[in-house]
Amino acid sequence: MKLVKDALYNFVKLSDLDIQLMDTPQMQRLRYIKQIALGYLVYPGANHTRFEHSLGTLFLAKRFYEINEQPLDIEIACAALLHDVGHGPFSHESEHIFAKEGLSHEYFSEKKIKDGQIAEILERAGVSPSAVAACVAGKGKGKLLTGTLGIDRIDYLMRDSYYSGVMYGKLDYERLLTSMSVSGSGELLISEKGIEAAESLVVSRFMMFSALYQHKAVGISSGMLRKAMDLAYSDGVLSAQELAEMTDIECLQSLGRHPQAGYLAGRLVARKLYKAALVLRGYEIPEQLKNAIDEKFLSRLEDELCASCGLAPEEIVSYYTYSSYKPITVSVKGKSEIRDLSEISEVVKSICDASEKKRMLFVAVPEEKRDMVAKKAQSIINSYR
Repeated sequence: MKLVKDALYNFVKLSDLDIQLMDTPQMQRLRYIKQIALGYLVYPGANHTRFEHSLGTLFLAKRFYEINEQPLDIEIACAALLHDVGHGPFSHESEHIFAKEGLSHEYFSEKKIKDGQIAEILERAGVSPSAVAACVAGKGKGKLLTGTLGIDRIDYLMRDSYYSGVMYGKLDYERLLTSMSVSGSGELLISEKGIEAAESLVVSRFMMFSALYQHKAVGISSGMLRKAMDLAYSDGVLSAQELAEMTDIECLQSLGRHPQAGYLAGRLVARKLYKAALVLRGYEIPEQLKNAIDEKFLSRLEDELCASCGLAPEEIVSYYTYSSYKPITVSVKGKSEIRDLSEISEVVKSICDASEKKRMLFVAVPEEKRDMVAKKAQSIINSYR
C-alpha cells in the first residue's frame, strides 16, 4: 500500500494494483490533460488535471464501500481509477472531433482497458478487463461511478470548485455516499433521507455551470479551440485516432501545423481571446428560434456573418451552451417506481426550469470587428421575432 497526498481528501490509499495501473503510459498521459480544458484562462488556479480527478474518484469509490461497511468491489475500484483514460486533449473539447467518426472518449476508454498493458495488468491480478470496461461504460453496478448522482460527478464538482476558487461546488460527500446503494441488479438507489443530499448536488452543478463551465470567456476560448480543431481535422492535419493519444500541449503543437488553426491556437496561448459580438440568454432568445438552434443553424449563421462582414472562417466562433440539468432517474429505497428526481423534488424541478433560461447563445470575433458583426448578428436574430 502507498499513500498519495490529495488536495481534497488528504490521503488516497493505493494498492499494488492501483500503482501498477497508475504507472501505465495511458494513465500518465492524463497528467497533461486539463480537467476544465481552457478554464485556467479565466480562473488561473484551474490547472488541475484528469489524473488528479481519477485518483479522487478512486478515493470516493473505496470510501463508498468503507462507509457502508461492504467489501470493496475491485472491478468498481479499477473502473474508478481508469474511467477517464480515453479522454482526448482538453477533456470534452475534443469530443466533437471523435463524434465526426462516430466515436467518443468512452469508446477509447474501453479500447485502452480491454487491450494492451492495462488489460495485461488486470488479467494478472485476476480482474476481468471486460467487466471493468463495462463499469466504466455505466452498465449495471457501474452506475455508482458514472450515474447522474455518481461518484465521478461528486469528485469533479468538488475538485473544480476547489481549484478554480468558485465556491459553489462544496458538497457533503459522505452524506451522499451513505445515502446511495447499489441493488443486486446494479441499479443505483438512494434513501428517502438522501433526497436532500441529491438536491444539494443538483444545485451545486447548476451554480458551477453558471459561474465556471459556461462563463462567457471560458465559452469563447472553448469555441476558438473547437474551431481550430475543426479546421485542422477538415484538412487532414489530425484525426480522431491521433487526437485520442495526444496531451494538451501535443494538440496545440499539431494545430500549429495548420495556418488557420495555428492562428487560433496562437491567440489562445497568448490569451488574446475573441470578444463577444452577440450574447443572448435563454430568456432573450425568440421562441421561434429556440428549437431551431443546432450545429447546422450555427454554421449557417457563421457563413452569413462571414459573407456580409468580410470575415475569414477562423475569425468567428459561435456556440449555444447546454442546460446544466440532465434527467436524474432514481429509485428510492422502499418504493417500486423509478422516477426523475425533478418529479420528486420541487427544488430540482425549479433547477431544471432555470437551467434552460441560463443557456446562452454567443457569437465572438476579434475585437476590432466586434461592432460591425454585432449589428449584423442582431439583425439576423431580430428576423426571427
